[in-house]
Amino acid sequence: MNHLRSTTATAVRSVFSRRGLQAVVLAGVAAASIGAATAASASTVPGSAAKAVSHNVRPNGWSPAEECLSWSGTVKFFPALTGTSQTVNAVLNATGTNCQIDGQQQGNSATVFGTLTGSATKSSARLTGNVAVTWPSDAQLDPTIASISLTSASGVYSFTGSITAGAFAGNELWGSYEKTGQSAISGGTSEKILGSAPFAVMEDLG
Repeated sequence: MNHLRSTTATAVRSVFSRRGLQAVVLAGVAAASIGAATAASASTVPGSAAKAVSHNVRPNGWSPAEECLSWSGTVKFFPALTGTSQTVNAVLNATGTNCQIDGQQQGNSATVFGTLTGSATKSSARLTGNVAVTWPSDAQLDPTIASISLTSASGVYSFTGSITAGAFAGNELWGSYEKTGQSAISGGTSEKILGSAPFAVMEDLG
């Protein structure tokens, strides 16, 4: 499987430390923030597919290689959200628990950091950007870097995207969440989120 360690993957781990991951992702969103809103508006996410993630091979051939069945965190939007759609930048921070690799349980947790940009309101979002996933330490995996698109429908926020570097490069990252709270922060809005489908690396087994 392509999550086996390689020279390239090892290099990724050395470059993308926890702080390094955040710096790289933040630098990317800063450079692309002007044009990304247009791209986000044009992008679509198969929300029903993202919600369908589970332990088993999907009917269309997709199967999870690494997944965290439970995950939660925050998404912070800048500027503050209103009832009217506007261009925003968003920062995702989350922790994944009850993680598995190829069905084998892991004892530790995963962390997720991402920066997204696009359009959003208090009840919807259409965003694109990059996320970095640090898997449980007992998985002995390099971090995963993915470029994702996120949309919302009926209160569920779903995302999918290509893994561009690190562990599982060439596969996809899927998931969905629901908002459980919303509060004002300095210059923006913070939303509490709870995963409604696993945060998962998906492989197309054909």
